[in-house]
Amino acid sequence: MAFSAFGQQKVKTFPTLERTKAKSPAKVEAPSYAPSGIDDKALGTKIYATQIEDESKMRSWLYFNTSYPGKLNRIREFENAIGEQLYGLFLGCWGGDKYYGFYGAAGLNPNMPNFEWRGFQDFVSLDVETGETTSIKNLREGEKPYTVIWYNQPGDQAFPVIQDMSYNPSEDKVYAMAKYQKDENTDAVSILYTIDKETGELSEVTRFQDQILDFCFDYEGNMYAVAIYWTNAEDGGFQWSGTLLNKYDAQFEKVDGKPMRIKDMDKKDVLVNGYGSLSFDYTTGDLYLASCIGSTDGSSNYDRFVKLNPETGKYVDYPQSFFPGNMIVGMYIPYFVADNRDAAGRVTDLTATPNPQGATDITLAWKNPTTTWAGDELKELANVQIYRKNASYTKGVTSSEELFANSKLIATVAATAENIGKEMTWKDTEPETGINTYYIVPCRVDGEKGVPDSIRAVAGNDIPGVVTNFTAALDGENVKLTWDAPVDGKNNGYVDPASLKYDIVRNPGEKTVASDLAATTFTDEEVASLVRGKYAYTIVAKTPAGVSDAVVSNDVEAGIPPLPPVKFGTETEDEAGQWTAFENPMTGDGNVWNYADWNHTYQLTVYAGVGEDWTASPAFRMEKGRTYLFTSKFNNGWPEVGHTIGRYVGTTPTLEGMTEKIGEETEYSASGYVNPIVTYEDKFTAPEDGTYYFGFRISDNTDYDTFNFYGVEIEPLFANDIKALDLEIFGGDAVSGNYNKCKANVKNNGSEIVEAGSYKVEVLQNIDGVETVVGSTEETPVVRAESTADVTVEFIPQGEGDYNFSFRVVYSKDEFNGNNTSEAKKVNVIPFGDATPWSMVVTGEDEWDATYTPTCCSGGVSGSQSIYLKSDFAEKPSDSNIIERIGYEYDSNGFNDALPIGTFTVWMANSDLTEFTDASQWLDESTMTQVFNGPVTLYPGNDNMLSLQLDTPFEYDPTKSLVVCAQQEGSVDPQFPALWRVFNWGGARNRSLRFWAPKSKRTFCEASAAALFVGFKQNLTGIQDVNNGAAGNVYYNAETGKLVLGGAQADVFDLSGKLVRSYNGVSQVAPSLPAGMYVVKARTANGTQSVKVTVK
Repeated sequence: MAFSAFGQQKVKTFPTLERTKAKSPAKVEAPSYAPSGIDDKALGTKIYATQIEDESKMRSWLYFNTSYPGKLNRIREFENAIGEQLYGLFLGCWGGDKYYGFYGAAGLNPNMPNFEWRGFQDFVSLDVETGETTSIKNLREGEKPYTVIWYNQPGDQAFPVIQDMSYNPSEDKVYAMAKYQKDENTDAVSILYTIDKETGELSEVTRFQDQILDFCFDYEGNMYAVAIYWTNAEDGGFQWSGTLLNKYDAQFEKVDGKPMRIKDMDKKDVLVNGYGSLSFDYTTGDLYLASCIGSTDGSSNYDRFVKLNPETGKYVDYPQSFFPGNMIVGMYIPYFVADNRDAAGRVTDLTATPNPQGATDITLAWKNPTTTWAGDELKELANVQIYRKNASYTKGVTSSEELFANSKLIATVAATAENIGKEMTWKDTEPETGINTYYIVPCRVDGEKGVPDSIRAVAGNDIPGVVTNFTAALDGENVKLTWDAPVDGKNNGYVDPASLKYDIVRNPGEKTVASDLAATTFTDEEVASLVRGKYAYTIVAKTPAGVSDAVVSNDVEAGIPPLPPVKFGTETEDEAGQWTAFENPMTGDGNVWNYADWNHTYQLTVYAGVGEDWTASPAFRMEKGRTYLFTSKFNNGWPEVGHTIGRYVGTTPTLEGMTEKIGEETEYSASGYVNPIVTYEDKFTAPEDGTYYFGFRISDNTDYDTFNFYGVEIEPLFANDIKALDLEIFGGDAVSGNYNKCKANVKNNGSEIVEAGSYKVEVLQNIDGVETVVGSTEETPVVRAESTADVTVEFIPQGEGDYNFSFRVVYSKDEFNGNNTSEAKKVNVIPFGDATPWSMVVTGEDEWDATYTPTCCSGGVSGSQSIYLKSDFAEKPSDSNIIERIGYEYDSNGFNDALPIGTFTVWMANSDLTEFTDASQWLDESTMTQVFNGPVTLYPGNDNMLSLQLDTPFEYDPTKSLVVCAQQEGSVDPQFPALWRVFNWGGARNRSLRFWAPKSKRTFCEASAAALFVGFKQNLTGIQDVNNGAAGNVYYNAETGKLVLGGAQADVFDLSGKLVRSYNGVSQVAPSLPAGMYVVKARTANGTQSVKVTVK
């Protein structure tokens, strides 16, 4: 047999099998049944497993069934910090009493500087039903000679790499198999270990010259191993030519005989990757393999699930595919045992037939076994026992012990040797009302239980099964739904067709469009008036006995296409689901679009190169001759990888319909660590009135990558049009009744210049549903065509707690007002006097997220010193130099609840330093001013602020640099809990020194510094030019207890000059102040006046 040059090696290693570049198999959805372990025959055998990764690079504990392995049922997704996608159970196996495995973090090199251990972090036990893990041994401390996560590289020369685990039931022992290659000129070997279930300790058993990929044990303790099949190559090396299924005895000696080569249904050799799982179903003796399996030329490589003949290595049936991207390992198949290996095997062709008219009797039928549990010929048969599960036990059983403990023997059907392999029946004339689960147990001799099998049925009326052939199709502008009524019950019981009714829900929106419907067709007319999009429908059947499982229709595009401005986003799964993914069939690559919850994007995962992948927006309308602006955003998941990014407009969401290219960037790549969101602005003039679609095309030339697509905004263009973009409120909070600063980012969408001072910006606070102006300015800069500008605005928020803030731009020449208000942002309004308002944020170029500055929370004590140059404060908006508050912005990293991090101390100093060149430049804290000391807490989520109101305000010298020293003390789990916002990442000048204990040995120069939020003291005084009594409309009304301001902007001071309240645009208000004398400084169109008032 001739093979291609694919897989040729100089020595025998563990070569890599890349996933296929051909079109991926479709995702399989299983029909709906109630899950109950062995009780569900229709789904096949239930198999638990874990993952190296799924299509989103996450990991879960899950189960699937042999009839539908494409449907993975996630029991628990292992916890990960948002965007991290690191943690999971990477290997495991059943251990006789519970499931054991290695939990850790994805990564390759344990010696990577400045990174905590990436690899196996704990040897754990796992609850099969919940996926919850319990640590048995912490592997993060001490030497790591072999406990490193598997990774798919040829040659692992540093240490043995564990890549599979298995349980030997004959010894009640857990084993691990590792791969090891001493050096690049030496053949790789496989090393077998035992694992102590109580301690996690590994003990070497033996070494194999075979390159073993996956292994397992049969019930007698023989080991079966999937190994690489080598042939001699023409150049004197070796050719990876196929895969072997080797059998070893209990002493791990290879069983003599012809090597078993794994072959497919066409009798062709296959290649198997270095990850996967091999497992016996001890109930039946069936052998299953899950792995990336492909042809010998390295193509057609899919993550597959297949049954093997353990005597020949051949496929028993055609393989099934997992959804692309799911790398399954650690399979566990719950099994049911007989009293001994000579006992009868399981019955076959088991059925349960309820009375067709709903009467209370159920007929069981089966074919008796012909073999023993061990697979030998069955020569005796005494009887068949029939058990019925106790109605009070609602769990699905997963072992013979559990089965017999929770069921009752209701019949013993006599048999003889003549009944071996023959059909038999028995009728239950007194079943329980409702669901009856039966266990059929053949007995070779009296008192010896064979392998059980089960089935269930309902006595009386059953809950309806699912509807079938449920479809949605356009009917003019409406959507017509059709389906077939369920014939059988959910539990194989009788359903009264006259009592069937249906409920239908439309999504997105979860709108019930029909209830108690008797017909098997329905037309949704309301959808014709909705915004154009993809709609799907969910239907359930119901009777007085209960409600069926839901069935979801196909998507159908319906509704009225919107006229821009319109935004098609990806913030939610429903929004992302409105996009249509397709690819060029000539370059089909198996790449996958999915909604990514962690960053709220529509994500393309590229598994193979030289492809062409598309996504198209929902429909929208454009007017003939009108020019539109298309603003789309994306980012490339892996830096320094070139791609072609194209943007199109078409009349259908298809490859043929995308005819107008409106923009393209060839050989796009991100650089270094910084991987920014890219914004494209493209223009298009509609040639005709009509319906259009926006298309986004990615042509890749790599074997693996990810793209995050953030959607598109479509706007009509005018000569005069100013747009509100983004509102930035420093620090994410504001102080009630006090002056706060924000930045409003505006854009000139028009073709004419917008002059300085010709427009106004108003800050809006949503108070009880009313957009209230709490700040405004007409000191606005010029904005040239297609340019942006930042406008600084002072505002005085009202109330306390969380409020939505936005800003509005007012321009008299504006021809389009549909984009004049920014999106709302939730802001925490702090009570007056509790904090100093933020004045500015010190940052710069090359912003990034890092775990080190101001502190990494590692080693018990950690911290940093950072230099902020006088030029950083050049645009300081306050005349005051007194710093009263500082803050650090962060995203949580690996925790889900409030996390106390111990004592936090901050020192400050004015300095002539402009950079750090050596750790010796660390400023002694005794020469600095301690400004804060106390416990602090971090919180989960993104865009958080560690806000510190200083115990001792610090006077900054604007002629010098400001050095800030931050130190955290106390044990923190997890370490590195925050991704701090930093700047100057990779810069030439070191802005920081950082350390963790002991400081004398672990202090390092760092280019970046944490972005520093600063609140300077507000120099406000009202004790001047005071008029007693009233000034115009400003006075205190003693009868109502209210301060009358007449809509003026006003500040209220006590007699020491301290600002105690501020108001903007309020007619009158109860000030909630202690009785006494105050000064009100009011600003109106007629000027500024100060009034002394007495509050009673």
